[in-house]
Amino acid sequence: MSGYERLTEGSVQQVYTIEQPENTLNGIERAPVDYIALSVFTMIFCCCPIGIAALCESFSVEERFGAGDVVGARSASRTALIFNVVGIVFGCLIITAVVISLLVIYV
Repeated sequence: MSGYERLTEGSVQQVYTIEQPENTLNGIERAPVDYIALSVFTMIFCCCPIGIAALCESFSVEERFGAGDVVGARSASRTALIFNVVGIVFGCLIITAVVISLLVIYV
């Protein structure tokens, strides 16, 4: 049957629901976002050490997902995003401090 039974007198309607995980496409698990491009941007333009750490975590997303460790891949993806956000904020603060100090010294 297709999930619904025909109602007759004295019968009970049965409804079947199938829940899919939120990260699937037609039943196939999708890899979490790896943030490699953002990690390279963070490494080059904002804060090199934090960007390198973010890049390492970004690479481990695909490695862990390929090995079947979906939970580990999601964790590495989240960690890479956190490193990127921290690196961008830290880089912006450093750039702002340098610009302000140069303006104070030379203007």
